[in-house]
Amino acid sequence: MAKEESESLVMMAVLTEPLAVDLLLASLPDAMHLRPLWERLIIADLPECVAIGLPIANKVTRDSTENHRRHLFSLLNLLEVPLVSSPTHLHRIEVDRAAVRTDVAWPAAKPDKKKKAAEAAAKAAAAEDAGDAEAADEPKA
Repeated sequence: MAKEESESLVMMAVLTEPLAVDLLLASLPDAMHLRPLWERLIIADLPECVAIGLPIANKVTRDSTENHRRHLFSLLNLLEVPLVSSPTHLHRIEVDRAAVRTDVAWPAAKPDKKKKAAEAAAKAAAAEDAGDAEAADEPKA
């Protein structure tokens, strides 16, 4: 019985057309601030559609199912990919783990420009300090 559980995955998902995956992936580079949320997304190929959703535990209550619905609905809207008009259009489904896409080209994290600028400024300041220290060590004529 445990083997069956490991081969399936329960998820809250929107059942949609394959083109929606392309739209979703195109929206992600502009939503890097939401990365901790969208990097949990799962895409599964089903016989007649594609499921895009979030994994949930097998043993969830009705309340937690509703919370997952609202969370996924909000995430899709924040990503500006409103695939459903209401959280009630999302479904709790069980999919075979073999149907889950593992080759999704998730966008890589963009380097933080502010962080890079701060690092460059720190290096420049360190180099200037080192230059000042060398000038102080030189004997004066």
